[in-house]
Amino acid sequence: MQTYFVFLSPILAKAMLVLASFDRYCSSSQLHRLSSQSTIRTARIIIIITTISGTIYEIPMFLMYRFKESTRTCLPDTNAFNNIYVFSQVTLYYIAAPLSMIVFGILTISNTKKQMARIGPEVNSGRGRPTESQLTRMLLLQVTVHLVLTVPYGVTYSMNVFDPSTVTNYIQAIRYAMLIWQECDFFSSFFLYILAGSAYRKEFMRILPFTRPQNHTTPEFINPQIKTIQQNSAKTNTLSLAARRN
Repeated sequence: MQTYFVFLSPILAKAMLVLASFDRYCSSSQLHRLSSQSTIRTARIIIIITTISGTIYEIPMFLMYRFKESTRTCLPDTNAFNNIYVFSQVTLYYIAAPLSMIVFGILTISNTKKQMARIGPEVNSGRGRPTESQLTRMLLLQVTVHLVLTVPYGVTYSMNVFDPSTVTNYIQAIRYAMLIWQECDFFSSFFLYILAGSAYRKEFMRILPFTRPQNHTTPEFINPQIKTIQQNSAKTNTLSLAARRN
């Protein structure tokens, strides 16, 4: 039971990060079909489906370990099913998840560039570039930190499953230490965003109740675009009113 929850928490946490990356991509997309997916109702449904799928996916963890009386330890059985299952775990958590974050991050940055180019040069020469560079920096930092925190445990875990002879007291101690190290990946993204991006720090301070200003302002990373759109809309309304009078 303990092993089940130890492996369930990381896979769900990483799945939520991938979904967050996908949500950012949908929000920045100009395609109505994709942008319409970025809604609270859709997010809740996807989160529930992902949680149920992850819970079912980790069920084999109940079956792949056996208790050894001589050493009074739980050891994984070496068979084809366990090897395939562990290979799928390594592939999903240590390869597919980081690659998905990279792909959706690059697509989000690309969409942001297109929107800035479409809105006008005054946005690109203003705060657009810092925000774009912050997105790029955050993408690289998030993936790098994820790999540094998770790969060591993935290596020791794969060793123990594929080669049971490596299950020694020394390796087990290293594995548990790497497990604690991997737990830091759960909350690292929050500190990365707050510490590495000024726009995110300002937005975080803005939503705190004791630092919230009286006049609510638009978040920094979308304010230039909205301001330009409002100005263009005002100009259009003025021209339309003048044409009616004539």
